[in-house]
Amino acid sequence: VILYAYGAATLEGFTRVTSIKAMLVLASLLGLAAVGQTVIVLLGALDLSVAGFITFADVLFCVLTGKGWALIPTLVVVLGISALLGGASGYISRRLGFQPIVITIAMGLIVTGIAQIEASNFTIGSVPAWLQRFSSATGTTLGIGIPPVIVMWVIVAVAAGLILARTRLGRRIYQTGSNPVAAELALVNTRRVWTWAFAFSAVCAAIVGVLLAGFSGSADATVGTQYLFTSVAAV
Repeated sequence: VILYAYGAATLEGFTRVTSIKAMLVLASLLGLAAVGQTVIVLLGALDLSVAGFITFADVLFCVLTGKGWALIPTLVVVLGISALLGGASGYISRRLGFQPIVITIAMGLIVTGIAQIEASNFTIGSVPAWLQRFSSATGTTLGIGIPPVIVMWVIVAVAAGLILARTRLGRRIYQTGSNPVAAELALVNTRRVWTWAFAFSAVCAAIVGVLLAGFSGSADATVGTQYLFTSVAAV
């Protein structure tokens, strides 16, 4: 409240509807990244590869669409690779007992490096117009002046809350994070929980990367940097 009051007093146009919508869009993108991070924190770990997967998806999506790929195959490749590598981080951490912070930092550096190589070797064109409209602060939902990204975030937030609180999957996540030994004795496959949790976190980050490509209109090999610790702080 204090920050908003200060901005309203010192910045022209800060309280305009378009400005508020822009802040809500950026908050929604952070919220989407924090959904996956929330699951990881509930397991008693941190995923520091979120920033890397955001950058990776942002660049790879633009590269593939720039080469003429259709939407569905592009999303399958981008999200599929992210899920595979994210799941690998969770599996390695749980199976071999390595600290997830170390593993996810390494994975984040790997996917960021891939993104930087792709960005330097390819002239990246503009992203699809529909994605720009979907991610824009001036976008509309069913004719109403609410950006679709904000609506998407609300739906995801409600769904995630219900899944964590009301389903067997949610209980297994809490059990694994609270006491993995007791969870194993209760026949919870904690290794599988870790693998799917980290895969989910990577997919959430990749979705944010795709949406950021639409928000900015182009790829950016540094776009994920700001999400390295803010996704943890949001949780």
